[in-house]
Amino acid sequence: MGPKRKRSRRSTTTSAVYNREDADLELSSNDNTIFKVDSFYLKAHSEVFRNMFTNQLFTNSTIPIDLSSKDLTCLLDIMVSGEPPGKALSLKQVKTLYAFCDQYECPFIRQLMISQFKKVADIEPWDTFILASQHKDVDLAKQAIKSIAKFKDKHLISAGNMPLSMAETIDISFLLPLLEQVQAHSAQIYTIVNGYTEGQVREVWAKIAKDFQPRE
Repeated sequence: MGPKRKRSRRSTTTSAVYNREDADLELSSNDNTIFKVDSFYLKAHSEVFRNMFTNQLFTNSTIPIDLSSKDLTCLLDIMVSGEPPGKALSLKQVKTLYAFCDQYECPFIRQLMISQFKKVADIEPWDTFILASQHKDVDLAKQAIKSIAKFKDKHLISAGNMPLSMAETIDISFLLPLLEQVQAHSAQIYTIVNGYTEGQVREVWAKIAKDFQPRE
């Protein structure tokens, strides 16, 4: 579903970067910053926007985008340059842009966000796995599983230990295969407390990631 065209009555500011008067499209972030851009870039990167802009009425209206001005600037920077972000993004920003690109069918930028996840997965591997399960993203799930080796609560990832509050955040088609692989590889035994090295712990979680396949 495309964005609505209702314009906010709150006061607005204009982007310091995307402010060309001859641009054919006006976007509004959720914190009421106006972006003036060429629709070509959005059509080139997004199937949803490409279909939406076949209706000329949309290019004559201010289109609300449910991203902050910071996130929308980052998204447009990538669209215009065709390059990965010039600086590392926060985990929150990566999650936000990943979800947006999944919703609006921006495959190139979505893939870039997966690459960004690989840089931050060590910080929040379980949250990354949750997101991967929600979006049915097997590659991202495997990357998250590898990083669980450093997850302080990895002892909870087993059929006998996982609390309901943790289990219910994961799509069942991803959760069950993960628990099966944890059991198959005896991952709960491979801990520093039990005398295994960090390298051995990483190795077993890498094997789990390799063998992980969600249920159909």
